[in-house]
Amino acid sequence: MFQRLVNFRNSSSPEEDKPFLDHLEDLRITLTKLIITVLLSTVICWNYRSELMEIIQKPAQEVWDLQQSKLLKKLPHEGIKNSDWNDALLFLTQSFHLTPEEKIDLQNQFAKEKPEAFFHARTIALGQAAQLLAEPSRYLEGLNLEEKIYIQAKYLSSIPSGSDLYRPKSLVEMQALGPTEGFNMSFKLAFMAGIIVSFPLLLYFILQFILPGLKKHETKALYGALVVGFGLFIIGVLFSYLIVLPRALEFFYELDRGMGITPDFKIGDYVKFASRFTLMFGLAFELPVIVMTFVKLGLLGYQTMKSSRSYAILAIFVIAALITPTPDAFTLCLMAGPMIILYEICIWLSYFTGRKEEAARLQEEAEERMKMEKLLAKATPTVSVSRNDEDVVYFDDTQDLEPLLEETEEGEEEDISDPTDSDKS
Repeated sequence: MFQRLVNFRNSSSPEEDKPFLDHLEDLRITLTKLIITVLLSTVICWNYRSELMEIIQKPAQEVWDLQQSKLLKKLPHEGIKNSDWNDALLFLTQSFHLTPEEKIDLQNQFAKEKPEAFFHARTIALGQAAQLLAEPSRYLEGLNLEEKIYIQAKYLSSIPSGSDLYRPKSLVEMQALGPTEGFNMSFKLAFMAGIIVSFPLLLYFILQFILPGLKKHETKALYGALVVGFGLFIIGVLFSYLIVLPRALEFFYELDRGMGITPDFKIGDYVKFASRFTLMFGLAFELPVIVMTFVKLGLLGYQTMKSSRSYAILAIFVIAALITPTPDAFTLCLMAGPMIILYEICIWLSYFTGRKEEAARLQEEAEERMKMEKLLAKATPTVSVSRNDEDVVYFDDTQDLEPLLEETEEGEEEDISDPTDSDKS
């Protein structure tokens, strides 16, 4: 594999035919640059690990809020806010060990500051307490409660105490189950963030090793490819973070609850899953850069890509299945779908690129033909023979045509440089 890469590097830079050991030295330098870049970016991202943790946990918190909102919509009392409900659950949890006098003072203060949360706390306490009795409805009817309190407490008495409806948000926060898990998790998160931040430099060093000895215009094209590649990478990361990751978490959350499993995420496993998820999507969106590079190198063309579209789609699904960290078909399609769209875009880009190159080639051939016609017109014929009413002109093979070629080129330059001479004359 490395020998093929060496041959490709020599073909891309024929003026520098390096020995094999020199290619190994270039590889060592490139790997050193990559490692140093990743380490520096990781150290920088480590200083912002708290902010990164808030960012990476946001999709999981959104999924939890969404699931809780779905449960709250089933309650008879409409318009319940997640924040009020969580405050009510926390109030009941934290006031459990207080003395009766302390509870009364706390209840009065809590009812004054947060009346909606206190209302929900009363209905939750009444509903859960009524579950312990043989006839919860009769017990609640005998308390002479307000109608809205009675209706909600009666409904809550029919919901099991182990439901997610009774779990405050602060009690389902991700936890580190080992002494070093927090450190390892922070390092992994900083490492993944460092790769995302330093991706343009990493891509530049890799292309610089694969395509050495680039000319000035080729270097400008490389910079453009880096910008496009980094843009696609960021689009893939954002697409995964904002759209795909919440859907995948929601899928696993509902799957766990359907099997009676409490979906408490371990912080280390979650960070590993979420960071790999977003990174894989970012790399998947680099497909146009890879394909267009092959097109520029002449390894792929419009007809080849068009005729092999079905095989490419199958390969995309296989690659998506391998790099997607979840086994569900929904996430697989979310990754494969954009890749297929990007591949179709690459087909059209290769079509327009091929047309542009063909037009440039035809224009170059036309210019060469015109130059040769001018050269032949200035050459001196030595023999003229008439054969079957057709004039055949032969030129002297010993005549040097280079001065005529130079004279023709100088004449073209004069015509271009001073187009007003004919007007002046």
